[in-house]
Amino acid sequence: MDHWELLEPVDISTKLTINFESNKWQERKEAMDELLQLLSQNPRLADSPKYREVIERLTKVMANDSNINVVTSAAKCMAGFAKGLRAKFAPHVLLVLPVIFGKFKEKKQMLRDALIECVDAVFACTTLDHLSNAILEALASKQNPSQKCQLDLFIYRVFRSLAAKDVPKGFLKDLVAALSKHGSDADPEVRDSSFAALGAIMKCIGEKSLSVFLTPELVKDANKMAKIVEYKDKAQSEAAAMLSFIMMAPEQAMYLADEQKLHGSDADPEVRDSSFAALGAIMKCIGEKSLSVFLNPELVKDANKMAKIVEYKDKAQSEAAAMLSFIMMANAHSDCGRTSTSSAKENAFIIQNNDEMDHWQLLEPVDISSKLTIDFESNKWQERKEAMDELLQLLSQNPRLADSPKYREVIERLTKVMANDSNINVVTSAAKCMAGFAKGLRAKFAPHVLLVLPVIFGKFKEKKQMLRDALIECVDAVFACTNEGKGNPICDRERSNSGKKQRLRADVEMMINQQMLPTENINSALPYCNVCLGSTDANYQIYNLVISGTVLALIGMAGLAGNLLVILVYSHSRQRLLSISVYLMALAVSDFLMICTAMFLFVLEAWRHHGPMGLAYAYGVGAPFFFPLASFFQTTSVYFCVGAAIDLFVSVALRGPISESYCTVRIARKFVLITACLAVLYNIPHFFELRSIDCFETRDGLNVRSLQICPTEFRMSHVYYSIYYTYMYTVFMAVGPLVLLIVLNICIVVIVYLVDLSNLLVVINCTANFFVYLIFGNSFRRTLREICFGKAPPGVGPGGEMANGGARANLLVLMESEESNRNGTPSNGQQKNGTAPAAAKAKTAIVRIIGTEL
Repeated sequence: MDHWELLEPVDISTKLTINFESNKWQERKEAMDELLQLLSQNPRLADSPKYREVIERLTKVMANDSNINVVTSAAKCMAGFAKGLRAKFAPHVLLVLPVIFGKFKEKKQMLRDALIECVDAVFACTTLDHLSNAILEALASKQNPSQKCQLDLFIYRVFRSLAAKDVPKGFLKDLVAALSKHGSDADPEVRDSSFAALGAIMKCIGEKSLSVFLTPELVKDANKMAKIVEYKDKAQSEAAAMLSFIMMAPEQAMYLADEQKLHGSDADPEVRDSSFAALGAIMKCIGEKSLSVFLNPELVKDANKMAKIVEYKDKAQSEAAAMLSFIMMANAHSDCGRTSTSSAKENAFIIQNNDEMDHWQLLEPVDISSKLTIDFESNKWQERKEAMDELLQLLSQNPRLADSPKYREVIERLTKVMANDSNINVVTSAAKCMAGFAKGLRAKFAPHVLLVLPVIFGKFKEKKQMLRDALIECVDAVFACTNEGKGNPICDRERSNSGKKQRLRADVEMMINQQMLPTENINSALPYCNVCLGSTDANYQIYNLVISGTVLALIGMAGLAGNLLVILVYSHSRQRLLSISVYLMALAVSDFLMICTAMFLFVLEAWRHHGPMGLAYAYGVGAPFFFPLASFFQTTSVYFCVGAAIDLFVSVALRGPISESYCTVRIARKFVLITACLAVLYNIPHFFELRSIDCFETRDGLNVRSLQICPTEFRMSHVYYSIYYTYMYTVFMAVGPLVLLIVLNICIVVIVYLVDLSNLLVVINCTANFFVYLIFGNSFRRTLREICFGKAPPGVGPGGEMANGGARANLLVLMESEESNRNGTPSNGQQKNGTAPAAAKAKTAIVRIIGTEL
């Protein structure tokens, strides 16, 4: 069992000292020993950028230090970093490896052992493809016999743990040629080590494949070939002993066991049987005693069920050797696109006993995109099947495909056919074609995996053996082309159909037997407390605890206090008379409750991994209900704000009857009530999005039962997500209210500015009369000059009369008439019965005078 997986990663960067440059070798060695002790106490390291400088310093010490003891300690420290970081040590490999190869010239056993430990640990962190150039450069360089010998033995250990599919195609020819030269070396130890390396390669790719690369002289030398075969047998026997390294960690097996034992009592006998098969595969991995710890007591006491589990355990053991051929179809550095983590573990721990080279690697990739037809939409099923059969024949004739962007459309069409076609024969042919693409493209098929897998698992509900066989072939080919982490969304689905459950159990059993489940991904396919977390990275957990668990909580408490004061103010008797107060109080209530739900969903979620188990249970039970409540309060907050904006707009822009009838407390209360009801209807789907599942998590080294929140199948529906979140949320929650608020506020601002502008225009109008008279009134200007400068205007002399005396008389009559009208008595120059005509004549005279003057 790989106990490294059970350990918590530790960041030792703050404790590191890199003072390796003392003039005294004893002080340099003491610094190394302190670092080595620190690494020994922390066998699993959390990655840190500070390690790079330390590793570079250690590399310089190994390369340049003259003291054998210091170099030995440095090599041990380097091995400690490689073992502690594993895949995260990969970026440093090409820096370290040449130094190790160079130091193999030393003959001191103490240093040699440390270098061997170091180089093996370094190789376990990466892939052969990544190291191939460094190995060939070392073989081509000038070496002493000790270097040649140790390099050949390193190659022996590497190929002892690999399969033919793991070997880069172009690397093998140059490698065998260099080793063949060592086979003719004058030093017997060099010759023997080269035969050992060639024997491990023979074990890996087969005798016939190796003979293609060997020189004719070596093939004809019976003694040398006998030595190579002898080392091949030795490599095979040692490989069998190393199988213990690939066993699944007990913690991960426990989660898998929990999933299986739930179906061990299923009503469907086929589901029960497939569950026993999966439990048998687990027992084969971790042992009967370890498995019994995680099983229900009722299941342990049931002799018949336990006998079935043991039976499947024996079957799994007998099939394991053959099934291991599926494990590494490829990885990111060879042919199947795996992650560097899984690649490193496989290279370190996975053993395969394939005797033949992978012939797919020897084939030339063929581009069939120009020959493809995608007419799968005929109304007649026979014509659709004929099109599928033509495609299947084309794929069979070209087992290795060159990648082409045109394949995507074909694969999407095939997926639609598999999902929607009602004819079982057409769907079967489509599944076979999909398997053909997966087998032909291998790693290049990985981008299509998430599109295809849900459809395959959905179709497992069909019971027709013909279709089921095609689907099994298809899903196995798809799984072989990617890391299992890409199957997470499928594994999150609720598998109510017994056919789906049975097939899932069979897939799990197959992947365990084949060692296809990387330990970092197995949890995501099972009811494990990390299955639905956004991130399980330790650094992220700390960040989440600080931001969501602490900062959000503090801000939230301030928000609760602030909104509570707002509620108290706007509920006061003075404020309740205003319609705007109703909206603002409703908004404060909604925000207050929104903060409360956010505190539960985010603060409690951040602390539940670090606090008592009661927090985890409270979150697991409450989250499916608090999530829709939070969405409801979010909706009401948005639309109460919109309501307040509308009220303000009407009161400012639509003054008069409309404002008086709308901006009332009664209307505001109606708006709040109707908005709340509509928000409830809008957020009903949220009640069906989350579910609680039982799971296990590790606390203080013990595995304890807990609860985990996961999305339901309804939430995972692409149709639902597209309609509700992409379109409805955008319109009703994001863009729509925002645009409406922007428009209303712009209108309010414009109206306020127009009011000020209107006041300005009134003043301008009143001010403009003087300038109009000044510009267009000649008489006004003459009189103004007289007043301002003392000059009489033309036509008027001292003691004289106006040119038009009759008009002046009429003007006087008008003035007297207007005065008498205001006083209610006739003037001295008027008859009582002739007042109105005289006034009218006077007004006419004034108009004529002004007209004449203008």
